[in-house]
Amino acid sequence: MIPAEASFLYGGTMAEYDAQVELSIDLGDNKSNKAFQQLLRSLALEAVVIQTLRKAGITQPVTLTLLITNDETIQEEASETASKQVFVTPSELTTNLGDVVISWPTVVRQAAETDHSPSYELLYLLSHGVLHLIGYDDQTEAGYQAMIQIQQAVMDASEGKTSPP
Repeated sequence: MIPAEASFLYGGTMAEYDAQVELSIDLGDNKSNKAFQQLLRSLALEAVVIQTLRKAGITQPVTLTLLITNDETIQEEASETASKQVFVTPSELTTNLGDVVISWPTVVRQAAETDHSPSYELLYLLSHGVLHLIGYDDQTEAGYQAMIQIQQAVMDASEGKTSPP
């Protein structure tokens, strides 16, 4: 479920960008949603999407939807095989890749476990989700390594843009 009142386009129009991200936030209450929107203003979401696509060899303009939500919504929406922190639903349209859904509480927990900032972890999972949307699979060691290599290259290129000032 992507609530229209919390949904907005992040970045601009397709003519200005290689990728357009429709961002929806549903953390369970308006105060949390607004606070999270403030955090996102300092992050390079579209840059991470564009860099991930380019490093994977995708150059045509695309759109995708990013939903930042909570664990409960993830559990309601996810299929049995989906990961708890992020899942994707590929689109049937060629230029619309589909949806990336990420649980913010899980991002915060994982960031603490790995000694990353939550901002870094969010962008890392966004890159991971985009790779799944374009067909990458981490169920084999080779697929996992390919995804990690691209994600790390994207994060290295985004250095300084992954955490708020």
